[in-house]
Amino acid sequence: MANRAVFHSVNDLFQRLHDNHELFGGKIVVLLRDFRQTCPVVPHGSRTQVVDASIKSSPLWPAFHVYHLTIPVRNAEDPDYARFVDAIGNGAGPDVAIDLIPHVVDSDALIAFTFPSDVINNADTCLQRSILAPTNAQIDAYNTTVIESVHGQQQTYFAADTLKEADDAGVPIDHSILDYAARHTPPGLPAHALTIKVNGVYRLIRNLSIDRGLVKNARVVIKHIGRRLITVRVLRGMRDVNAFDEDILIPRISFSATLASGHTLLRLQFPLAPAYATTFNSCQGLTLDRIAVDLIRPVFSHGQLYTALSRIRHRSHARESIAAVGTVCLALEAGLTFFLFFILQKYPDYVRLSMWGGLIVRYLSLFASSFATRVWQLILLQVGVGIGGGVMYMPIIYLLPQWFSERRGLAGGIIFWGWRRRQVLPLSSSYRLNIQ
Repeated sequence: MANRAVFHSVNDLFQRLHDNHELFGGKIVVLLRDFRQTCPVVPHGSRTQVVDASIKSSPLWPAFHVYHLTIPVRNAEDPDYARFVDAIGNGAGPDVAIDLIPHVVDSDALIAFTFPSDVINNADTCLQRSILAPTNAQIDAYNTTVIESVHGQQQTYFAADTLKEADDAGVPIDHSILDYAARHTPPGLPAHALTIKVNGVYRLIRNLSIDRGLVKNARVVIKHIGRRLITVRVLRGMRDVNAFDEDILIPRISFSATLASGHTLLRLQFPLAPAYATTFNSCQGLTLDRIAVDLIRPVFSHGQLYTALSRIRHRSHARESIAAVGTVCLALEAGLTFFLFFILQKYPDYVRLSMWGGLIVRYLSLFASSFATRVWQLILLQVGVGIGGGVMYMPIIYLLPQWFSERRGLAGGIIFWGWRRRQVLPLSSSYRLNIQ
C-alpha cells in the first residue's frame, strides 16, 4: 500500500505542471488498490503511525469515489480458493485454518516444488515462481540454497564499506561498526559479500534506467561476470510480446544507509540481489504460476498472509511450510508424562534408572542432530530428544513434592537464596556489560 506522502507528491506535481490549484491540477485520477494487502512500512512505527501513513488518512481521500470489484479474475478457475483468500483478507483470525493448501515440513521439499531440477536453469520459467516468507533472514537463506543449484560460473564480490562521518572528519574508522554492517545488511542495500552466478535470476535494488527497464525490483538473468562489470539481460516475462534481448553492463554503484549507531554507511557494490525468494511485502502486484509460502515464523503485520496467498490462480499452485522440528519434541515430552506418571507410581524402584536413561537418550539424540544433513533426519532425531526429555523430566516432577516434604528447611533456603540472587544478578550483569 502506498504511503500518503506519495499521494500528496503527485498532487503537488500535477498542480505545478498545469499551473492549476485544483485537486491534481484538475485532472481525473484513477487508482487501483486492495486495502486488504500490507500496510505502508513505517520503521519502528506504532499502529497509529502506520494507519496515519495510509492514503485513507489523507485529506485528499474524501474527494475520491470508491467502486468495489466483486468478480474474482485471478482466482476465477478455483472459486473455493477465491472465497478462502477473501475470508482471510476480510479479517479471519487470529487463528486461520490453512488446510485448503497442501503442507510440507521440509524446506528441501518446498524448494523442490517451486524450483525443480528441470526448471531451475530456465530463467524465464523461474520468473513466474517464487518462495514467499515474512522476514529477510528466511529469504536470504532460501536464495542462498536455490542459487547453489544453478549451473554456471560464480564469483563472490566484496563491497567497499566506509563511514561518511569518518571520511568527512578525516579520522580513523571504527572497524567494529563496519564488521557489524557486513554481517547484518541494512534494508535496501546489497550484501557485503555478494555471490553472483551465471544463469542466475537476480533483481535490481536501485533504479538505473527507466527507458531500458532497469528499475528497482526488475528481474534480470546474469549472462557474464567480470572483474568490474556484470553483464545482465532483463527478464520481461514470457507473456510480454514486446520483449527483446539486450545485454546490459552493470557497474558497482554507491549506496548509503543510516545505521542504528547513528553513523552513515557508504557501500560500493553491485545493485543486485538473488530473486528466487521474496518477502510478503515485496510480492504485491505479482501474479505467479507457482509459489511456496514459509509459515514457520508467523506473519506479523496486517495483510501479509492475504498478500502471499492471493498471488496464484489455483490452490494446487501453492505449498506451505509449517514448523515440525521442535513441535515433535514438545508433543512427545508432554504426551509421555501422562503415561509415565502412572507407571512410576506402580514401579517406584525404576525412578532413578529412568532419569539416567532419559538423560542418555536425550544427550545422544541431541549430539546426533548436529550431524544431520536432511530435515527428515533432524525430525527423526527429535523423536529421541522428546522421548528422552519426557523420561528424564517426569521423575523430577514425581520426586519434587517428596523432597519438599523431607527437606523442607533446605528447600526453603535454596528458594530464598535464588530470590536474593535474582535481585543481585541484573546489577552485576549491567556492571560487566559497562566494563566491556
